[in-house]
Amino acid sequence: MSTIDLGRGWTETTEHAASSYGLPVYVRGGQSHSLEEALAAGMLREVRQARGLSCQALAVALGIHYNTLARWERGELHPTGLYQAALLRWLRGNDSDQ
Repeated sequence: MSTIDLGRGWTETTEHAASSYGLPVYVRGGQSHSLEEALAAGMLREVRQARGLSCQALAVALGIHYNTLARWERGELHPTGLYQAALLRWLRGNDSDQ
């Protein structure tokens, strides 16, 4: 179990009661969110901006189209499979393109 500070008040944790299946939970202001809820709440945009990346730069780093990232940031689409894994690595700071 661990907690990772993502920036802008967001943390990722597996120590929260809602993460009983070992899935990460995103917490801000005492409220827990699934990845999809956190994306819809603006987490991705806030963390990206805090790390000084443009939407275009992050899209290139993740290997996706700019419009796809923009839709993730608005909560219209949710990453799945390899793209979700790449996003989680980036959020955790395990990707070379910070």
